[in-house]
Amino acid sequence: MWTQLFGYQYNSQGPREKTFVGSGTQRACRFCNRTAAAVSFSEKCHVIPAAFGNRTLFSLEECDDCNARGSVFENDLVGFLAMERALAGQRRRSGAVKHRLPPERSYIASNVNSKDFDIVIYRGDISLTAELIGDNTLEVSAELPPHSLDGVAKALVRMAWFVLAPEHLEDRQHLLAWLRGYIEWAPFFYYTFFLGRWLNRVGTLVAHNASTDVIRCYFGFTNSLLIMDLPPANWQLPEFEPPMILCSEEYPEPKIWKYSAPAARSVMKGRRKTIEFSYD
Repeated sequence: MWTQLFGYQYNSQGPREKTFVGSGTQRACRFCNRTAAAVSFSEKCHVIPAAFGNRTLFSLEECDDCNARGSVFENDLVGFLAMERALAGQRRRSGAVKHRLPPERSYIASNVNSKDFDIVIYRGDISLTAELIGDNTLEVSAELPPHSLDGVAKALVRMAWFVLAPEHLEDRQHLLAWLRGYIEWAPFFYYTFFLGRWLNRVGTLVAHNASTDVIRCYFGFTNSLLIMDLPPANWQLPEFEPPMILCSEEYPEPKIWKYSAPAARSVMKGRRKTIEFSYD
């Protein structure tokens, strides 16, 4: 039985009002436990990374040091979802998102608040390709920026860590040690799958299973969904099996990523992602 602990959703139209989680009166960092007497809290701490259009959901309980450390994991998540960002029409800090892999010049760029996007390919550049593969179907393939799967998973855990209640944090201190690089934690599982239609929607949901005491973090970005489980310390990894995700005939089976710690920490270079588009 799953119970929702936290949920937040937005699109390019809003919401516009800001939401803050955590306590702003007695400032203490959730990640290092230091207080305002020892560290500063001057930076805006985005629960969902700003690179995915979040301008309204912030935490009051992350110090500037941990915020800087966490941005490394956010960069891995950005690299993992680079094509989705370039096609989503979400606003970044200034203007729309463009995916280009330097030093090449070819790029994909979306337009804010529009379903239109541009694909510009320079001759001889194979970092980005587009090919007609059938009637009204275009296959676009792009090389992704370097990223590590370990960082992607840590970015998902960070989202949940911002909103968990104290009793759930106490049972998962091994995850905090893993986030800070003190221990290895492996294997881990997360999933991404195509939802079947383009959605101008971003959000996170954190749920708790009372029977297993597992907390699950969902991060949905446009047409992809990533899921990360946060088991309590007494869960004997790696003995558990990844939970089933039910898919109807409308949705294809999810891709399940499973990596050992050494492989996950390595930076993936040259990985490509291919997306097919049907058009009128």
